[in-house]
Amino acid sequence: MLPPDVDPRFDLVFSNDALGRGGEVDDFRTQQLAVSARVGDDWSISLDHSMLTLSEPGAEGRLDQISASLGYRVVDRQVDDGILRVSAGFGLRSVGEYAGERMQNGFHRLIGSDLKDLPYSAADDTDALAWLDTEYLAPFAGRGDWRFAYWLRGRTLATSDGQLDASAAAFALARRGNFDLWTGLRQDWRSGYDEPIQRATAAAEEELAFVLGVRFGAFVLETVQQFDGDASYGQLRLLSRGAGGTQATRVGLEAGFLLPDVHMHFAGRFDSNFLVDASGPWRES
Repeated sequence: MLPPDVDPRFDLVFSNDALGRGGEVDDFRTQQLAVSARVGDDWSISLDHSMLTLSEPGAEGRLDQISASLGYRVVDRQVDDGILRVSAGFGLRSVGEYAGERMQNGFHRLIGSDLKDLPYSAADDTDALAWLDTEYLAPFAGRGDWRFAYWLRGRTLATSDGQLDASAAAFALARRGNFDLWTGLRQDWRSGYDEPIQRATAAAEEELAFVLGVRFGAFVLETVQQFDGDASYGQLRLLSRGAGGTQATRVGLEAGFLLPDVHMHFAGRFDSNFLVDASGPWRES
């Protein structure tokens, strides 16, 4: 989740259960990569790759889930001092063998973790999906440079195979400049899953959770901690500049992934004027 008035043209999300309870449980939706991009003012494209694993003795296995959807912003307007946004979309979601084992173990090699050798489930299905997302952000106080708001969000997704995912969340948000801090509660529901690995993942994700997230400019870090469950997780997220951004910035962030055999790099850039004159034709960083 991302505050609705933070509106990037493009964002990259890396989600992992290690950002929940620190690797205590390495099962269910153990790792996820997602990208989304806005097309024009109202349309968006989202792509997602999730790795589902189950290590329960006698039921061990893994399954990959990929989805692609096209979304449209049905409502996007100011309501009093707040922002009301309603989006809807449709697409496809498929489960099967989509290089998840190579990707998961590639990341495990990067951090020196144990490799996971699990057989793939025989499931191989593709279903149509439709989703609806509603959120509202409204300020309620300010003090000095700080601004405070409450943020409500509800989402649901249904597939042609009868699967239903939903979530509802309520947060308090504090903001100062390009810094955001939010905290609150999130509840998820899942139904309609018959395949054992998906069913176990759905059951683990149906839980009330505490959420803590921070954003500093283009970088987002969030953790979701369940009160009584095993599917706690978190996300690292990189955002592009919003649609209205035309001013040059002195600091830049870069991230790169090569998949399915994993290579990953992060880089930072800071513009300076140590060796060259700012009024001249040359620039340095």
